[in-house]
Amino acid sequence: MKIKNYFVFLIMTVILLCSVPSAFAEDSVQFDIEEAGVSLLLPNDMEVITRQTPTDSELFTKHQTTLDNLIDYGIYLQGFSKDDTQVLTVTVSEDANSKNVYNYSLLSEEQIDSIKQSYVNSGNCSSCSVDTYNDIVYFNSIISQKDDSDETVYIEQADTVVNGKYVHFVLQSQNGDIDNADTAFVNSLLENAKFRIIPQTDADKNVLILIWGIVGILVIIILVLIIAMIIRKKRKKTALNRINSRIYNGDRQERLEREERRKNRHTATGAERPDAFFDGVDGFETSQSMDKLERTLLREAHQRYNEQKKNQAVLDDFFENDTKSKKKKSRKKNGSANKNQNNSSRKF
Repeated sequence: MKIKNYFVFLIMTVILLCSVPSAFAEDSVQFDIEEAGVSLLLPNDMEVITRQTPTDSELFTKHQTTLDNLIDYGIYLQGFSKDDTQVLTVTVSEDANSKNVYNYSLLSEEQIDSIKQSYVNSGNCSSCSVDTYNDIVYFNSIISQKDDSDETVYIEQADTVVNGKYVHFVLQSQNGDIDNADTAFVNSLLENAKFRIIPQTDADKNVLILIWGIVGILVIIILVLIIAMIIRKKRKKTALNRINSRIYNGDRQERLEREERRKNRHTATGAERPDAFFDGVDGFETSQSMDKLERTLLREAHQRYNEQKKNQAVLDDFFENDTKSKKKKSRKKNGSANKNQNNSSRKF
């Protein structure tokens, strides 16, 4: 008889537990968060604000928040219980790590344990556990911490990564410590949460590898260009040094040869005229190895000398003719004076 009563009690307990979620579902409203790809069931008496709530809704004023606050803090849903003892906040975000992990359910047990340990090491977590609902892995933690006004805040938080995005469900208790009612609310929320899983494509899996591969190739190209510039600069410097050396040695050799030619130059002794330095002029000859530039300079000097002689001859002829003209005029004048004097003498 006792055994029969025990089985009856057990069956009634199971039926009662199974009816709790269904009752919650019957008296609930569905909210979709497209950014996270999740559908949530919340009690129909809970006042809910989302990013789709009209900006002139009285809920913003009543709960002292704005749409800008939701956007700034990455909040996509905020719910307030009818008696204001519970505040539910759902945030969604993503970064390179979440995209790399993509889904907590894809991690190994060692990786899950490592993440759990990071929650424990944070110091504020009084109870940390790993739970799975509908094949979604959650890190559940009960946390107490100080807010900006130095008051202790008590929250129960469930975190997961789905489709490469962080999704945080945070329930804040306004009555002090987290109690069984708060925990039951969070558990029911997670049991009824439906995520639309997006399969991770090969492109999504390899996107980071592709990015790092491109970065690596660019780094290699830059290094090759730098090395090539350094080598080219050294080669150019070496070539310039060689050219300078050749020019210097060539000039030095040319100067030595020029001095040697000057020493070996043969000219007639006693020649005083510039034209005596030219081949075939007045019987004087010069060395055939005379530098071309020097020969040109001497020719120009000879031409200037001849021009000066011609100019001097012209001047001499001019002055000579002028002198003769003056003498002739003087003779005429003297002859005229003498004639006038003789005429005067005859009158007397």
